Parts: sequence; C-alpha cells; structure tokens
Amino acid sequence: MDSLEKNQVEEFIIKYSDYYCSETSNYITFEETIKIQDIDESIINVAPESKYIDITFFDNLQDEELLEINSVKKLKEINGKSYTSNPTELRIITKVNKNVFLFELPYKNKYIYFQLQSFINQYPRLNWTETNYKMFVFIINDKDVKFLSDFLSVQNLREKNLSISEKIPVYSKVRYISFNNIYNSIYDDKKLSSYFEFPLTWYSDSNDVIDKILNDQMIVHFFDIICNKKLESCRYLIRGHKTITIDLNGSEMSDEVAICTKELFEFILDIDKHHDKLSLLRNTMTVFLDSHSSELNFYEKADEILKAVKYNFDLYIQDKVKLFLDQKNKLLQEFIITTKKIEDLTNSLISQIRTVSLSLLGTIFLSLLNDLNKGKTHAMINLALLSYISYFSFNLVIVFNQKNQKESLIESLEKYTQSLGVVGNSQNNSLSYETLKEDYLERSLNTFDSYRHWTIVGLSGLIFIFTCLYISNRFHIFSILIDTLKFIIGY
Repeated sequence: MDSLEKNQVEEFIIKYSDYYCSETSNYITFEETIKIQDIDESIINVAPESKYIDITFFDNLQDEELLEINSVKKLKEINGKSYTSNPTELRIITKVNKNVFLFELPYKNKYIYFQLQSFINQYPRLNWTETNYKMFVFIINDKDVKFLSDFLSVQNLREKNLSISEKIPVYSKVRYISFNNIYNSIYDDKKLSSYFEFPLTWYSDSNDVIDKILNDQMIVHFFDIICNKKLESCRYLIRGHKTITIDLNGSEMSDEVAICTKELFEFILDIDKHHDKLSLLRNTMTVFLDSHSSELNFYEKADEILKAVKYNFDLYIQDKVKLFLDQKNKLLQEFIITTKKIEDLTNSLISQIRTVSLSLLGTIFLSLLNDLNKGKTHAMINLALLSYISYFSFNLVIVFNQKNQKESLIESLEKYTQSLGVVGNSQNNSLSYETLKEDYLERSLNTFDSYRHWTIVGLSGLIFIFTCLYISNRFHIFSILIDTLKFIIGY
C-alpha cells in the first residue's frame, strides 16, 4: 500500500464526515440516505478505489441489500439515464478499514479513531499489547488534539509527532505495579485490568484545552478506586464520618482540580499505609461533601480536602510515632526482663550442680566416717546409695521442668510482642519478635540450654552409677562395680 492511497482514503472520509455513523477499534462506518436521482450530489462519488473501503447499498424502503450494486458507477449502469429522475431512496453504508492508517505507524500499542469521543467511549475495551510501551491514539477528524502522559499519547493523525518516546518511564510503571499489588491485596483480589484504569494515565501537564476532555477520565477512575461501592455507572457510595453518594455528570474539571485529584491519588499510593490513608481520605471527603453530591461539589472542595488530608495525616503520624516509641520502649524492656529471667534460670542450674557436688562429697565423707566408727558399713552404704538415687532423681525432675519455665517465658513474650499492633505488625524488621529474640535472648537461651543439657547428662549418669552400686552392694551382683570402686579408693 502506498502513501497516496492512504492520503486519498483520509481525504475522502474527512469530506464524508457529516455522514459519520459509528466506529469500532477496526472500522469506521458512514451512513447516508439519499435518492437515486440525487446520487451525483453525494460525496460517495469521489470515494477512491481501495480494498480498505467497502460500500454497501440498501433499498431504504424494503431494507434489503442491493447485492448487484457495489459502486455508484454500477448503480448508474443498472438504472440507465433514468437514474436522474428515480425517486427511490437508498441507504449507503460505507465501512473503512483502519488498517489503511495503522500500517505506517511504528508503535507497538496504537489505535486510530475518527473522533475523540469515540475513543473515550470505547477505551475500556481496548487492549494494551505491550505493557512496557505507551499507548498511541491518533484522531482523524478532531484537529486540536494533543494529550501526553507517561502512559498515553493522543494526537491528530495529520499533525502526528513521531518523535515522542515510546517507552513508559520505569518509575511510572513501578508505581502502577505497586498500586496494583496494593489493590489486589486489599480489595478481594481485584486488579486494574490495564493502564486505562490507572488515574495517573489521564493526567497531563499540558495546558491544551482539549486535554480537559481526557483529564476528566481521571476523576472517574479516581472514584472507582476510593469509593466503598459503585452503585451504578458514574454513581458512587463513600462511607466515612457519614455516608455520602457522588454522581459524576460529566462536568469539566479545571487544571487546579486535576492537580488536586492527582495529589490525592498519589497520597493513597502507599504500600505500607494505603489502608490508613484511604480511610483518612474517605473520612475527610465525607466531612466536606453533602450526603448527595456531584463532582461539582468535589471540584469546589478539592483544595480544602487535600489540605485537610495532609494536615490530618501529619497529626496521625505524630500520634503513631509517640505510640510507636512508647510500645518500643515497653517491648525492649520486656525482652531485657525476660533475658534476666533466663539468666536466673541458668544460675539456678549452676547452683544446683554445685549443691549436688558438695552434698555428694559431704554425705559420702560423713557416712563413711560414721560407718568406720560403728563398724556397720554395709547397711549404711545401702541407705546412702538409696538417698543419693532419690536426691539425684528429684533434681533431674526439677531440671526437666525448668525447660517448661523457659518456654512459658518465651511464649508470653512472643504474645506480648504480637499484641503491640503498631510494633508487632510493623515493617520495621528491627522490632520484629525474631530480630529482638536474636539480639537480646539468643545467647542467654543457648547458655541455658547448654547447662541444662549437661546437667541432665550428669544427673542421669549419677543415677545410673548409684543404682548399679546399690544393686551390686545389696544383691551381690555386678561385683565388678564394687571391685572397681575399692580399687579406686584403695580399700
């Protein structure tokens, strides 16, 4: 296809614009009703021969397609010279395939529309083929079209600027992805289906008058996101300080309001505090707006709403910081106290080991001394061995139960940490239970576990040895144990 054919088709449909009927993303449709005798006056006579133009003739009274006629020339041939006096009314449907214009455009995401309003009506159904690239929309019949945002470019086909950067800025795409993740996590797995539903797609820094038609789409998607419920098309319910409904009636938005709306949306575009900010925005809006409002009420109050939201959020942050610091100090103090309790448990274990050792040595010495004086060693040794078995068993039970004490302390501390919502659910990893446990408790817990392990091993060994000694001494079996002991002490 050459450029000449494209230009001829473009010139024809511009001349034929009075008969514009409708369009889809692929075709533009024109409809003309005319009598056969007036056919020479129709612009259809100058339609170029092109595979991208399809003309269909209908008998308007019968509403039947005239299959044998596909051009004005054929119409004249069938009717002969009498066509100039034929009053039969025809309906002419002309469909233009938009590919005649799209082929020459280098962009990955691109659409052609005859008039801007058709694009505005249809964009929710359009596809974004390559998500790393902007959408380029070219308008044929509206001359003063000029709109450019980080996601979207709308311009006149004849005055198109092919030098516009095609890629979406990384920062803008990251913001879209971040918000989609927020939206998905909070609103029951709902996602924005494309950039067209992202309010910032419809914000342009340009001051061109035509921009306002496109800027107005920002307010629609802004309310789609912040409302509690969409009641019907362009009607929203918002709950906050009170419940209000807002109807969007298509009133034009000023540049100042567009900036306020953009800033309000950017205010809630916060991964960490989105829910809190959205609640704050809803409450503030319901204070400033009437129970039944329109976008005009919002436009009048937008600047005050923005200021109030920022002021209230500053107060909210101050309260949060104070609460955070109070809870942080309490939490750190609790960890320090728990650490001391764990250390006390460890010291208790150490004291037990010392007590056991001293008691063992003292009792053996006193028992043997007394037995030597009285000459009744056999029965006294059995009594001493049984006493030690009981004593060591009692201490072993205590050591086992000390684990439950430790776990109870740790469990209570973890529940306390989780109960501090601002700290426990904070994104600040330094105040998470796991981090604080590692910083403050880990070493004391390891020391306690080590001492407890070796105490259990020691006590179990002593119980085993003394039990064997008792059995050997009482029932005269395992004599090797007695013989070994006599050898060691030189008896």
